[in-house]
Amino acid sequence: MGNDLPPGFEVDPAVLFTWQYVSTAIGILLFLWTLYFAFAKRDSLPLLMFIGGLLLSLNDPLYNSLFHIRYAENFPDAFVGFGIATPAFMPLAYAGFSIVGYFVYRSFRAGVSIRKVMSFWALIFVVDIIFEGIASSLGAFTFDGNQPFEILGWGFYLAWLNAIGFMSIGALLLFMVPRLPGWQKLFLIAVPILCHLGGVFASGWPLMIALNWDVSAPVAWLLGVVSLALSLVFAWSIVALANPSSDAEHQHLPDLKNLKIPSGGDIQAVRGG
Repeated sequence: MGNDLPPGFEVDPAVLFTWQYVSTAIGILLFLWTLYFAFAKRDSLPLLMFIGGLLLSLNDPLYNSLFHIRYAENFPDAFVGFGIATPAFMPLAYAGFSIVGYFVYRSFRAGVSIRKVMSFWALIFVVDIIFEGIASSLGAFTFDGNQPFEILGWGFYLAWLNAIGFMSIGALLLFMVPRLPGWQKLFLIAVPILCHLGGVFASGWPLMIALNWDVSAPVAWLLGVVSLALSLVFAWSIVALANPSSDAEHQHLPDLKNLKIPSGGDIQAVRGG
């Protein structure tokens, strides 16, 4: 397959305006909302997720290199990596999607069920289709190579990769927030990075093979199906980890607090016996 990208192209000025400036305006409003929550509601989690999402966007060129995605050249650039430019609106898009993890966390605090997990997975899946699918159909970016699940010029697999990547933010927050008091909550900035990279690579590696190895179209689609299955298994594992088996099933395990480490004299007495 190689790692070649399609030749440069430009997007219609109307699409440029919509995706660059409207998306930027929405991102700024979200940032102001996180500041309001941090100072008025004493809840800094949305702001931390927003910052984490901005840092996560630094991996956008890596994703685009692996999945053979290229943006229109007349978008203003935020940065360039792997020889691929990331438009200025994309960091705010990553930040906005990362905030979704905060709402997942709020919901998970009341309990985690397979229905709830799959509902969030499906919600992010659909929102991503709307956001990226429309942008792709309007020519904001394009795909190259033997793309599995390519529909209307858009790699449909991005929806389930982003679904598991952003939803798992809520699951990790559920584990970490109670364990990080005070200033230590700053470590939560890393959560969007860990979860999205983990979700994309854990469930997307078959697609990376399909797009970067010399495989036939049927094999590429089969690998896409495997990727979708991995994304769903990843979602199910969140339920399993958040709802461990009852204590009764683990009564055979020793209580570490009551364990006594044998002294040298105890060991010698056993040997002598």
